[in-house]
Amino acid sequence: MTNPTYMYNKPSDINTLEDVRNFQRYIMMVKEVNYHPDTDFEDYICYSTGEPSFSYNEIKLYNLLNNRCFEVCEQLGEDEIYRISCQVLDELYRIENNE
Repeated sequence: MTNPTYMYNKPSDINTLEDVRNFQRYIMMVKEVNYHPDTDFEDYICYSTGEPSFSYNEIKLYNLLNNRCFEVCEQLGEDEIYRISCQVLDELYRIENNE
């Protein structure tokens, strides 16, 4: 597994299915968000505070990156983005439960 702390800074950083997977790992494992590909990053709210999970600049960047993830999956002829997010969520579950 690639280190999930790598921060993607621009859409051109995402070019492969592995980049898509690593971006999702970053969002789920580092940013600790219950990510879904169809959810706008503006809609993520911190449960304990009721405040937005991301700043305006993060929202703008992460939405661009997420859109790029869709483009990469479609360019590769694969509608994989949902399958990948389920795999990353399963991976996270296994890490948290020491499996």
